[in-house]
Formats: sequence, structure tokens, C-alpha cells
Amino acid sequence: MGAPHCEKEKEFLKELQQRYPQLDMRWFETWNHRELQDFAQAIRRAYAIERASVPLTILGNWTIIGFQSPEETGTQIEEQVIQCLASGECIDAIEKLGPHRLAAKVKAEIASGNPDGWEWFPASQTTKK
Repeated sequence: MGAPHCEKEKEFLKELQQRYPQLDMRWFETWNHRELQDFAQAIRRAYAIERASVPLTILGNWTIIGFQSPEETGTQIEEQVIQCLASGECIDAIEKLGPHRLAAKVKAEIASGNPDGWEWFPASQTTKK
């Protein structure tokens, strides 16, 4: 079992993906995975996030740390999802790392459909342009 705030956000995100099936999600549990801790640190540096806290949610260039409730933090996340899906221009956080060993590893695991130590919830439909 993970941190209580992470578990609350996971439940919210599962419901959110049902409302927005074009949403692709990747969950990285860093507590027990040293390599994923390094990956999270690289992501924080790329986004100029100084505080290492969880959960860290990233949508395009937008980030939020922590999760209070579906009504509070969840509403903020859903607003960003709507903006990203409407614009079709939200970057993938992995791309923000540029050429990076851990980014390449995660990309390869996505391509193979076999995440190692993390969870992937791929979009079940694509956004129409």
C-alpha cells in the first residue's frame, strides 16, 4: 500500500480515465525503486520542482504536488486534462527530459507494453483532430 494521498489520487485518476478514455497515464511508485527515484529526480529538475513530495502529477507543462480530495485537487487536475485534450498540445513529461537514459528506458517499456516497476494505463481511444 502506498502513501494515503497517493492512494486517494489513484482512485480519482481511475475514475477520470473512464470519463476521458483518451487520457494516457503512467504511475511511478518511487519509494521501493531506486531507479525510479532517479527518474523522478530528473523529472523534478526538468520542471524546476525543488520539493520532493508525493503525489506529483504532471500534465504537459502543468504540475501539482499532493492530493487533498477529488473536489479540490481533483478538480484542478480535471481542468488541466480538459485543456490538454482540447488543445492537443500537451507535451509528454518524458520528452521534457530530452536525451536521457531513464527516459529512453521508459519509452522502450511503453513500446514493448511491459513497464518494469511502474504502472501504465494507456489511452483506450485517441483524440480526434
